[in-house]
Amino acid sequence: MWLSTEAPKEQHNHSKRNESNKEIHKTMATITTNRAPTKPNAGGKRNANPSLLFPTFFLVLTLLVRDRSFGGLGVVGAAGQQRQQQQQKPPKQLPHIVMIVLDDLGSHDLGLHGTGIHTPNIDGFVAEARNRNVGESYGGESYGGDGDGDERPTGIYLEQYYVLPYCSPTRAALLSGMYPLRTGVHNVIIPKSTAGLPLDVETLPEMLKRAGTKRAGTAGNNHDDDDDDDDETTYRTHAVGKWHLGHSAWEQTPTFRGFDSFFGFYMGGQDYFTHESDASNGVGGVDLHRDARPRCGEGCSRVVGSERGNYSTHVFTREAIAVVEDHAAEAAATNATAPPLFLYLAYQAVHCPNEVPKEYVDRYKARTNWTDQRKNYAGMLTAADEGIGNLTASLKDHGLWENTLVVVTTDNGGPTTVGCVQGSSNFPKRGGKCSLWEGGTTGDALVGGPALEGLLLQQQQQQQQQQTTGEKRSARDKRNHRDGAGGATENAAASSNTGGGRRRYNNLFHVVDWFPTLAEWVGVVPRNQSVQDGVSQATALLSALPGGSRGLPPPPRTELFGGYAMCVDHDPGRGTPDWYGPAIRHRNWKLVYGSTAGPDASNKFPEGSDSIVPPGEDHHSDGDNKNNHPHGNTTRLPREARYLLFDLATDPGETSDLAGKYPEVLRDMVEKLRLYRKSFVYPQINDDSGCPFPGLVNTSDAGPAWIPWCKDLQETILALQ
Repeated sequence: MWLSTEAPKEQHNHSKRNESNKEIHKTMATITTNRAPTKPNAGGKRNANPSLLFPTFFLVLTLLVRDRSFGGLGVVGAAGQQRQQQQQKPPKQLPHIVMIVLDDLGSHDLGLHGTGIHTPNIDGFVAEARNRNVGESYGGESYGGDGDGDERPTGIYLEQYYVLPYCSPTRAALLSGMYPLRTGVHNVIIPKSTAGLPLDVETLPEMLKRAGTKRAGTAGNNHDDDDDDDDETTYRTHAVGKWHLGHSAWEQTPTFRGFDSFFGFYMGGQDYFTHESDASNGVGGVDLHRDARPRCGEGCSRVVGSERGNYSTHVFTREAIAVVEDHAAEAAATNATAPPLFLYLAYQAVHCPNEVPKEYVDRYKARTNWTDQRKNYAGMLTAADEGIGNLTASLKDHGLWENTLVVVTTDNGGPTTVGCVQGSSNFPKRGGKCSLWEGGTTGDALVGGPALEGLLLQQQQQQQQQQTTGEKRSARDKRNHRDGAGGATENAAASSNTGGGRRRYNNLFHVVDWFPTLAEWVGVVPRNQSVQDGVSQATALLSALPGGSRGLPPPPRTELFGGYAMCVDHDPGRGTPDWYGPAIRHRNWKLVYGSTAGPDASNKFPEGSDSIVPPGEDHHSDGDNKNNHPHGNTTRLPREARYLLFDLATDPGETSDLAGKYPEVLRDMVEKLRLYRKSFVYPQINDDSGCPFPGLVNTSDAGPAWIPWCKDLQETILALQ
């Protein structure tokens, strides 16, 4: 059984830690997670779990906390909603997991939205037409089948999917299951920075490596040196593409964070052909690395110069396919079933700069009403979709596809006014990357692949077993009232109902939820569970599949933390970070805190060029578009900081502030936000003040290159303290 901690208590502990460590946070990068340890009792032993010793008291207390109401809204905890989740037994055969991250993808860009951009392979994870040629163009029509009964839903599209406003915070949340307010990764990690995902946080690949081992059901030390890591049944974990979670020290790089290998770039962006990062600041150096084994640091990691001139989307696709081929070859060499594979493919696409081979742009030359920027962007996205199709084909060719689970996600909304604008669209949402509007914090995500059907079958079998066990127990108690097995038959029919072909998931889903959801599907208890912000959506997702349960379970999540907007920086002189936000959502209500004082491009409603403004036929970002906002009078952030309240059910464009109209709802939402703020960890210092950057390293293969420069990150932190 997996039970989260009660949010107010956990947050109170965070508040105490923040108070005692405030001076440290002002002078050093937060490398370790700021969370309270279990308090020892007088005898030096850790206190027993009250949920085990006092179940009745704990249940009553939980109900009291949950049933408080402010203005008619029940309080459901902030960082950890008080919930109880059924831990699934690990499947007989652990699924291969392919997680694909698209960078700066707008929420109105994929072909399945009817945009005219050719993305048949991504669209196909949601609905696959059996007789359709992969290379066939469908003229911008939404790809969901033509009603002839020749479509086969293979996955689920997440309708209300939330991320953070920009790269590093979302990636940290994805790989840890924690909000940035717990890790200190609030901002984009810049090139000369010692910031990174805290080293004591269990990452997604580290968690998966415990699947199928004796440590799967434990939440012990994060750095156990058990031999189980070499068990043939554990996941093989490989990362390809963008990292952006720390690069100043080897300990921050992927093969020190749970990946068996890594090929890609450590930082946030680069040229698609030269693979140089930060060239705009006069220190351009190659940032392309091959880390061939676990803990591959100095003397092992190799800077790659041979790919200069090759398009990064093609390079990363080729490397991902090589991972699949090597994985299959390993199994073939031993004449055994392939061990489970976790492949993390984080494309550079569709981040700026707008670079793509000409043949991809030529596909859209007939789109005379599109700007050149939009055409180039469309070509970049189509190239990435082609790569995903080639990877899928490789999985099929090597016999791995039928047991594969695929997750596709963006890292934030498309940039429409700031954040390196490249032609993406979030229409009809307000705002984009770097903002707390829906255009910046929501986006595309889906889960698909044949392994979903196996997980659904396993869930149904477990439910049937539970029903059978319950019926036997009931029969023993009511022997005189036995009347056959009619109840069992009725319940079994409900659990195996073929459903109505649902493939869209309407529950709230945050990027932090992937961690516990995957953990439940592979039968692992996360080590970070006491401070996990993610909520497992495993059961609810499977229930949304065709053939899922007729009676859908309650929504796993009704509330989420939206994060902070751009300009989150640490200023020791002021004692507080200069942030915009935060924002939270509870059911249909959204609260945004902010102002237009100071540099405010992240939160201010842009003049003219915004994703909600339709530039001609196609709703993408365009600096030349000067149309007015189509909704007329729109609430803009005030100059002085204050709260704005929106009802997303009736106002998805976030145009009308209702804070004055619903004061009780406002008070409730502000109270919820206060609980989150108690857990706030200061942003990590986003520069090299703790460990000065010595400059690029001249390498024989690639010339000047970015190499981790902090020889001992832990010693650096101790020195700062």
